Amino acid sequence: EGQDVEVLVEGVPLNEPSNAHQHGYADAHFLIPELVGAVRVLPGPFDPAQGDFALAGTAEYTLGAPREGLTVLGGWGSFRRRRLLLLWGDGERSFAGFEVQGGAGFGANRAHRLVRLLARWGGGDERLGWSVLAGSHALRFDSAGVVREDAVRAGELPCEGGESAQRFCTHDPNQGGSAARHLLVGTVRWARPHRRYVQRAWLQLRRSRFRENFTFALIDERGDGLDEQTDVLAFGLRGDFTSDRVWRGRRQQLELGWLARHDRGDARMWRLRRSTGEPHTVVFDSGLALTRAAAHLSGTLRLPRVTLRAGGRIAAFASTVTDRALPDADRMGERLTSQTADAFGVAVLPRTTLALHLIDAEAAHVDWLSSLGLGARSSDAQALSEGEDAPFARARAVESGLRMRIAHPAFAFEGRAGVFWTRVADDLLFDPEAGRNVPIGATNRFGAFASARLRVTDWAEALASWSWTEAHRPGDDAAPLALRDGPALPFVPRMVGRVDAAFRRALPLRRGALLVGAALGAGVIGRRPLPLGEEAAPYGTVDVSARVGWRFVELRFAVRNLLDAQTRPVELHYESRLDPDDPFGSLRAARHFAAGPPRELFLTLALHLDPAWLAPGDEDEGPASDDEPSDP
Repeated sequence: EGQDVEVLVEGVPLNEPSNAHQHGYADAHFLIPELVGAVRVLPGPFDPAQGDFALAGTAEYTLGAPREGLTVLGGWGSFRRRRLLLLWGDGERSFAGFEVQGGAGFGANRAHRLVRLLARWGGGDERLGWSVLAGSHALRFDSAGVVREDAVRAGELPCEGGESAQRFCTHDPNQGGSAARHLLVGTVRWARPHRRYVQRAWLQLRRSRFRENFTFALIDERGDGLDEQTDVLAFGLRGDFTSDRVWRGRRQQLELGWLARHDRGDARMWRLRRSTGEPHTVVFDSGLALTRAAAHLSGTLRLPRVTLRAGGRIAAFASTVTDRALPDADRMGERLTSQTADAFGVAVLPRTTLALHLIDAEAAHVDWLSSLGLGARSSDAQALSEGEDAPFARARAVESGLRMRIAHPAFAFEGRAGVFWTRVADDLLFDPEAGRNVPIGATNRFGAFASARLRVTDWAEALASWSWTEAHRPGDDAAPLALRDGPALPFVPRMVGRVDAAFRRALPLRRGALLVGAALGAGVIGRRPLPLGEEAAPYGTVDVSARVGWRFVELRFAVRNLLDAQTRPVELHYESRLDPDDPFGSLRAARHFAAGPPRELFLTLALHLDPAWLAPGDEDEGPASDDEPSDP
């Protein structure tokens, strides 16, 4: 949920340090999918520009309108899902989108409603440009949480309709949550020959609330439900300057970047009564003042057969935490129920990537890339102590492999394959009794990966990826290279595979053109280790979609989980107690799971009102441009 992946939107970090739900939680639900122009993924902590939480990598969203003019879109689907979307774009920097959505959800306690507004206004030219991005989002949802497998098989849950209804039922109807975000981002871009400067500033008001129950009545007979609330005001600056020069016929580059961010607010967690959802115990109640500052420097040296990028990042973490849930007396006598702790730390993070160009022809390139880097993740404020001088977890990562690129007038191909190793000094793992991730010490991960991407001119594209991972918790006396030492790290799938393909064609008609397209996505998640030597079963899903458009009208049809597979995206193994009056009946560890969605259908009708299409003399032009994104 963000603790190992840095998530950015237009350069603004979304990860929330010390969120009551999960440290590093990254919520991108305020984004309107049609306004996401691209997602850039960087694996590992190998780029000096990558910041807090980028242990496994970084994902950055860039925004943009898919077309000029006004789009009105309405959608209807399974489980009473409804969607209304209004979009406007000028084809350049400016756009606006407004969406409302709701649905009953599959099974018990899964309804949701949301509203989101996203707009950007920009101007200037290539030498000096500016933009202002504003977003507002509110969401409320119900959650079924996890259910015990033995209770499902015995038909003990309060849902009628057979085993299928039992799988989609709930033990505690008080689960769910809400979220809100109000964001303002200003960006200035300055460019001259061989120089570029970008500066961003943002202000954000954020609230999130999650109500969950994993152990039911194991810890307290009144109920183990959790109410996790976070309210934060965040603001920050992020900039980078890039300079390049041509030396010996090749472009050499130097980059300098900086970041300053401050988050101020509150995080609290309460225990809830199982029957009514009322709070009965304070788990923690903290006031937060968190400052993150960093700078990075990197240089790229290009030679005939070698490209070297090397640099480093210096990151400072300053945290002030006020605990407001302390007892009013201790062994020394009466005391205040609040206490403040300060912690500070600095991380020096060198990173480098070496590329050997084995084949460097006009139409084909084969490179051998090797990367080495140190990453850092700030510590959860709930675990900090007064005067702590290193409030962060450090990760060492190595990756090496081959990359092939082929360019042809009819198609383009890119393939990658390699191996990796990562060691995190103080990793996080989910604890069902705590309801969130907790520190567990050092972990090792190693494995292999492969991916391929094929694009056929401008009408078809396919992407396939595969990875194999081994993850373990080594003992304190384990050798550094004893990668398989210790028990398997729970919840990390050994194998993950994914295939996506899409095509689109414009078929000429007497009046305009008929746009047709289709997309397919299939994924497989392999076996996942669970605590106490258990394993979660593998599962897979297939999604398909189709579209047809003529002039300004477009119809889309999507099916999720086409084969109606019974999936368990969340599968756990731990102790819980369903009956608080039976103190010994549920003390053995049991399998718990959250069922994935069954087959879902969704139909969308869109009207694209571009003034150019309605102008006189344009009757023979089609409604779509080649810049239109493919189906998801």
